[in-house]
Amino acid sequence: MVKGIVFRANYAFAGSTDFTQTWSIAYEIVYSQCKGLEQEVDTLRSNLQWAKDDQAHLEGDVLSLIEVAALLEA
Repeated sequence: MVKGIVFRANYAFAGSTDFTQTWSIAYEIVYSQCKGLEQEVDTLRSNLQWAKDDQAHLEGDVLSLIEVAALLEA
C-alpha cells in the first residue's frame, strides 16, 4: 500500500514542473488512499460485529444442547 502511494507520488513529481500542482496531486493521491482505507476499516468492523453476533448465538446454542444432554442423562 505505501509503495503504491510512493510510486504514484514520484510519478506525479516527475510529470510536473509546477510545485503547487505537484503537491496537490500528491495530496489527492494520499487522500484517496486514506478514503479507501477508511472504507476497508468500516467493512472489517462490520464483519467483526457479525462474527461476534454469530459467536454469541452459537454459544447460546451450545449451552442449550448441554442442558438438553443433561436432561436426557437424568
